[in-house]
Amino acid sequence: MSAISRRVLAIVLGIGAALHAAPGAASWLWTQSDWTGGAYESAAGVNPDIQAGELVLVNDPDRLVLAFDASDWNGVWAMEAFQGRLYLGVCDFPNHDYYADIMIYDYGADSAYVDIPVAEEGINVLKVREGIFFSPGTDALGDVFIGNIYYNQGDGWTIKSTVPIAAHVFDIERWQGKLWVTTGCHNPPDYPGILYSSGDMGETWSEEIVIHPHPPGIYFRRLYGLGVWNGSLFVNSDFEPPEGKVVYELTGAEIIAHTIPAPGDDCFCAFVEWNGKLACLTRTIVDFYDGRTWIDRVLPTGVRSSNYSCRAMEVYAGRLYIGGYEGLVSSSNPEAGTWSFSVMQPAAGREIEDLAVLHGRLYAGTLLDAEVYVTPAVACGTLVSEPYAFPAPICAGTLQFTALEPPGTKVRFQLRSAASEAELAAAAFLGPDGTAASWYEESQTPISPSHCGQHWFQYQAQLETADERLAPVLEEFALEAENTGTAAPGAGSGSCLSAWPNPFETELRIALAGPAAAGSRVRIYDLRGRCIRDLGSAKEGGLRWDGRDAQGRRLSAGIYLLRAETASGPALVERVVRLR
Repeated sequence: MSAISRRVLAIVLGIGAALHAAPGAASWLWTQSDWTGGAYESAAGVNPDIQAGELVLVNDPDRLVLAFDASDWNGVWAMEAFQGRLYLGVCDFPNHDYYADIMIYDYGADSAYVDIPVAEEGINVLKVREGIFFSPGTDALGDVFIGNIYYNQGDGWTIKSTVPIAAHVFDIERWQGKLWVTTGCHNPPDYPGILYSSGDMGETWSEEIVIHPHPPGIYFRRLYGLGVWNGSLFVNSDFEPPEGKVVYELTGAEIIAHTIPAPGDDCFCAFVEWNGKLACLTRTIVDFYDGRTWIDRVLPTGVRSSNYSCRAMEVYAGRLYIGGYEGLVSSSNPEAGTWSFSVMQPAAGREIEDLAVLHGRLYAGTLLDAEVYVTPAVACGTLVSEPYAFPAPICAGTLQFTALEPPGTKVRFQLRSAASEAELAAAAFLGPDGTAASWYEESQTPISPSHCGQHWFQYQAQLETADERLAPVLEEFALEAENTGTAAPGAGSGSCLSAWPNPFETELRIALAGPAAAGSRVRIYDLRGRCIRDLGSAKEGGLRWDGRDAQGRRLSAGIYLLRAETASGPALVERVVRLR
């Protein structure tokens, strides 16, 4: 079957359906890429409930180890997962240094590289919204009165230098079909903080909220963090007079000013949804808003932000995680003020500036040496699939899978099969050589001939790592099975002759199963009925034909007959096609 045919078949079949390709021949495709919700028989050491399309090893949410050193810049100030990769915003300090990099950590290769350098005095925010990756220009190196936004829709970066009166574009959001940004300038007199909206992806902007210095002419103002919750857009101010410690809520019909507990100086708030509430993080306090009231909780001693850019908050594994100076805490009940510290190795002098989740694991970006930490994985885990029945006994098949396998990691499989579901549980899991000692470790591997004639199947997936900071990710399993054999009358139920790949170019694999296999002799005939090659008696592991005749001459392309002749009954015959 060609690659194109295989793709078409996958689309038509879905999971577990059958397509009859021709009279006397059939192909079926069994695929699985969603193990969530108990879609498996047993699992140990793996987490099947991360998300559809990912089976990963269990990792320890109470401990973080050094994953990699991102760059020569001082710190990782922002992180976000996008299209299966971890993006990093690295610089020495936003608003105080020249240039910054948006980097990519390629998980499969365990390597980090620069995706795009940005002409900003640092970088502070990375966000994915509605499938688009955004970064606001923290401090443009060009015109100090025009701010930048950067976005990537999956095909490269677009830069819009269009935000007016904006030396700083602090944050960005998508809400009600528009882009929203918060801004600020710093050259008095009377430079306001402004919330802008754009309905044309940053070509033009409209003012929505403006806050002015007080008294006028002696200071500057800023609007900082943005977040969307419960249908509203939330905007945090710089906590300066005359408004004070205010978070604005835009409902679409009105603007509400919420006064919240906060530190005494300005702060870049982080917003996430937690347990049906809005969580708002400042330097030392996290506030919870349920739509009616705000509850403030002071963070444990030592967990604080040393700068205005306080964004290290993430929901992970049923807990709220918050990072700060030399500390990472988490809680399943943060509203009660109960927190537990995670262990970081090493931890001295590292301030956690942002958190992100990739492939089921929590990553922490830190200041001082731009190090990234990760929750460590266990060494090994297994999953046994649910039993699966093909529409009829199969004669051949190919095991395929898609996985990320960073250095030192491995995904491998074994199969077991039986004539009935009741017999399946007692069958042994086998590898490609038909023994329990071997494993399928490469995709597109033909399955053992020992499965020929069987109807019910199960796979066992094993994930392994030799390095706790890395782990394999299984994305999809597939078994393409073929029933191309012709059963001989009276040969017994389940007897079949199979040959694959068919058509073939250089080598044909042949297998016999069932009662007819005993004592069978396999020969190759042309369409005139002449025997051109005697392959000998059937044996365990099957036979192979290299497309040559008895004299070793390479035969021309065409149709040949594969015939398994038995002493006790009619022969099994199969057509095979040799390609040029």
